[in-house]
Amino acid sequence: MRRVFVIWTHPLFFDFVRLLLRHPAIELVGATSDHATSQTEIDRLRPDAVIVEKAEEEESPNEIVTILRSGPMVIRLSLGTNDLSTYQRKLWTLGRAEDLSQVILGGPGTESAEGGAP
Repeated sequence: MRRVFVIWTHPLFFDFVRLLLRHPAIELVGATSDHATSQTEIDRLRPDAVIVEKAEEEESPNEIVTILRSGPMVIRLSLGTNDLSTYQRKLWTLGRAEDLSQVILGGPGTESAEGGAP
């Protein structure tokens, strides 16, 4: 079971991500729209992955670095462009809703998501 935490700005983004994460091997363990308290929650809940909404204005690189030091994979997702960045320095364009689950799980299909949809 992969545990996921979501940091969101827009309620619609959070609703959409919750729908995408309806995978039996993924558990949504927490979420917040308050960037200032997100690290405390991440430290407490210890998720395997943190999804951060890519806002129009760039988030502080310090926030991403701090999360990475806590251990989870960080996924930055933009619904406007369907771009998904993981902080292993890879960029995917989601072709299907299932691609987000595959990136979190790191299983089959992750490679097919890289570089865009077929």
